[in-house]
Amino acid sequence: MADRENGVPSTEDTIFRHASNTKAIVSVVTLRLIEDGRLSLDDRVADWLPWFTPRLADGRKPEITIRLLMTHTSGLSFSFLEPEGNAYATENVPQGISAESGTLEEALRSLAAVPQFYEPGAEWRYSLSTAVLGAVAEQAAGMRLEDAVRRYVTGPLGMTSTTFHVTDVDRLSVAYRDAQDGEGPAVRLGWRRDVLPLGTGVEASPARAVDPDAYPSGGGGMSGTAGEYLRFLEVLRSGGAPLISQESVDLLTHHAIGDLRAWIEGEGWGFGHGVGVLLDPEAAETPQHAGTWQWGGVLGNHWFVDPVENLTVVVLTNTAVAGVIGEFPADVRDAIYGEGDHPRDASGALRNGARVSAQTMMDPGLQSQDRFFGVLLTFYGAVFWLAAHDLVRYGLVLQLAVVFIFLARRAQFVSVALYDWPPLLVGLLFAAEIIPPPLALIWYRTVVDG
Repeated sequence: MADRENGVPSTEDTIFRHASNTKAIVSVVTLRLIEDGRLSLDDRVADWLPWFTPRLADGRKPEITIRLLMTHTSGLSFSFLEPEGNAYATENVPQGISAESGTLEEALRSLAAVPQFYEPGAEWRYSLSTAVLGAVAEQAAGMRLEDAVRRYVTGPLGMTSTTFHVTDVDRLSVAYRDAQDGEGPAVRLGWRRDVLPLGTGVEASPARAVDPDAYPSGGGGMSGTAGEYLRFLEVLRSGGAPLISQESVDLLTHHAIGDLRAWIEGEGWGFGHGVGVLLDPEAAETPQHAGTWQWGGVLGNHWFVDPVENLTVVVLTNTAVAGVIGEFPADVRDAIYGEGDHPRDASGALRNGARVSAQTMMDPGLQSQDRFFGVLLTFYGAVFWLAAHDLVRYGLVLQLAVVFIFLARRAQFVSVALYDWPPLLVGLLFAAEIIPPPLALIWYRTVVDG
């Protein structure tokens, strides 16, 4: 439910707080800036942010590069991962999803003022690195982070609901958290401030999503819909265009931290330049294939892309932290792969039921547009074919009507790819005068309908 107390259901248009889902978007912006020659993985952060020179406990100021930020090996951390009373907590270092006043620079200056937790490059530790990366991206792009995200990611993909500041508040879901004792129903989060039950506690503010004065947190400040985020991931899975090149997609999604491991994901997981990467499915106890990449957001979201299965799954909920960690994400994953109570068939392939459960999350906006234009092109292609061969008088109008009605009905077909290509292909064959309507109908029923 988008709002349990008022009985408002979640719909395809419901906006959820992305939290750390933001990181992949900002990482793609950074990779695009690198492609454009505005930035380099080996650039020092201090070259772009001269004031960001945090020290180690012994007083040394180690160099932090863009690569170290993107791979979370920068010496930074999150407060909830550290013991109570850590420097982030005592110095009130903003964590990116709470009700923090001030600018992005002010937030990061407070981060730079406290000691780093380890020598950069020596460990992998989930951290505020992507928040710093967002500030670097601002400087390299020569514009505010929200504008850079719009220019390089959300604009080209038409992701109009994916923003740092939600203006259509009626579509924004209510935020909940798990009960502190782990029992009973989820509890509605306090609007201005609450603490999520994770580690030593994660301070969060649902109000931040609608606050126009909140600084854009590159590590957790965005909100959006499931369909739009799926569109973003599918573009990356399909090669990156029009956002980034395949080479940059490989940087994002291939293991990049050597012998280190992304331990927050559990055993068997490495890390690329912005997302977790599965190295050992057996150690991770997952049916996903090696090379799967994934992440999530503490406010209740998780997603993964399995390139072997050509599978992209996005699950957005409004319940922290059950929507991202624990039984629910594992149950969703196993159901999709046919594990547990959903066994695979004899060949080991994914069952249709599991596959459809994933693909029903395909972006409905793209589906409806592609199918509409596919059917429309099919119709006009058939008309051109008939006109060219002067066969209308022989009753093929009736056959054309049958084809058109059939394709319109098939427009409800659940696509297994980003685009529903069969109607488009049939239309192109019509237009090229390669097949007549009767053969098109036979082809469609045989190849597409099985």
